[in-house]
Amino acid sequence: MKKKRSLNRILYSDIIGEKYQTSYANQDYACEKLGQEMGQLLSLLYTEIRAGIPYVFEQRKDYLTILYELFLEVYTCFEGMSEEENPVPKPEQIKEILYWYASDYCDVFYADRILEQMDPSADFAVQIIEKADLDEDDYLYEFGEYISKNELGTAHHLRNLPQETLQKMADVYTEGYRVGFINTGKDLSKKSIVNIRYSLGFEKVIRLAIENFRKMGLKPVIYRAASSVITKREHHKIGYYGAIANQQYEYDHRQDQALFMDKRYVERKLEVMKTVFEQNKEMAAGVAGPAVMEIFGETPFSPEAKETAPSYDEAQRELDLLFSSRSGQITNEYIKGEERSFTIVAYPVPEIGADYAKIFDEVIKINTLDAKLYEKVQQTMIDALDQGTCVHVRGKGEKPDRYYSTVISSERRTEGDNLRKLCGRCEYSCRRSIYITGSGRNEWHTSCKQGISGRTSV
Repeated sequence: MKKKRSLNRILYSDIIGEKYQTSYANQDYACEKLGQEMGQLLSLLYTEIRAGIPYVFEQRKDYLTILYELFLEVYTCFEGMSEEENPVPKPEQIKEILYWYASDYCDVFYADRILEQMDPSADFAVQIIEKADLDEDDYLYEFGEYISKNELGTAHHLRNLPQETLQKMADVYTEGYRVGFINTGKDLSKKSIVNIRYSLGFEKVIRLAIENFRKMGLKPVIYRAASSVITKREHHKIGYYGAIANQQYEYDHRQDQALFMDKRYVERKLEVMKTVFEQNKEMAAGVAGPAVMEIFGETPFSPEAKETAPSYDEAQRELDLLFSSRSGQITNEYIKGEERSFTIVAYPVPEIGADYAKIFDEVIKINTLDAKLYEKVQQTMIDALDQGTCVHVRGKGEKPDRYYSTVISSERRTEGDNLRKLCGRCEYSCRRSIYITGSGRNEWHTSCKQGISGRTSV
């Protein structure tokens, strides 16, 4: 146990706290030492090599071989330079290497990324969840994600809950999913796959949820949040994930694609996506949609915008919008929106404060209320919110105005599943709870910006 915890710390220590200031993962430091252009490129290389940490745990030797090939190609480029005439290669040479790495291996990394979102045989996480001893902390370190007090504290709290309570949590989660299909007139019996997304620490509930879904005829697909520049969508965590070791690091590298993205690269990714879906269209047709277990109560974070961090120019922003639009169309062609549904439930994490256990237990009570009994109350709230433009929720104590959230306008309301999104880290989902935290205040939360199949975009 101590060795696993120590290894976990070592693997992520270079980007945690003050060490990030002198890490080549930090573009400020890399550019100071290597110059703006070369610093950005080699910082991307450093970050991409770091993306190999999960590959080790998953024993993906093929992925690691590709990463090492990339590193050696860049290294050889430096080694082959003449010390007298050109001691270092030009940034354009490194940029070209990175471009062709992303383009050439798009049909490996990105193709696998598309496939693992619908293939139950990609069961690395499922195997851990179903077979590990969840009464010990060791299993958390088997995922290869960074583990903090939130994941450990969540796991500890769930161990102390009665089995009956854990079952209720799982039942609410899966029943909300099933009822979502009923309420929208969709046939769940046509589906065979459910995508489970959650934050590590909730495995005791997720294990029970998997059992429930299997009884519905649904096999679980649980994939990791992407970390490669080829597969990730900026800094958004879509899938399962552990603690974010450094949120500024994630933010700094959110648009690393800007260093090489062009129209040809975007078309290449779309071509790969289309091919994977076409080759697996029967499997894709069986995808029922995501069941999401979110968290709230994390320490507030305000990112610093850095001049050294890559960012899209106007042409690239248009390409990114084009990719989002066309990839959404392709997804909807094979995983039809009118046939899929989703559910979202949320629980606090220990960082919320000293009253964590009490808040958690209260959230369980809210989430497990009799849906039919409170349906009229919730529908009344939904109808009222639909008529408004903003909501001001007053708190208690020294800061009565602590919680302030803006409701989406009527033009942007979600159609269908009774889901409404509120900005400022405030949301309520399907037919269940509304939760509000002070961490978001009047800011757009990242989850509100995501436009992916299954998570309603705002």
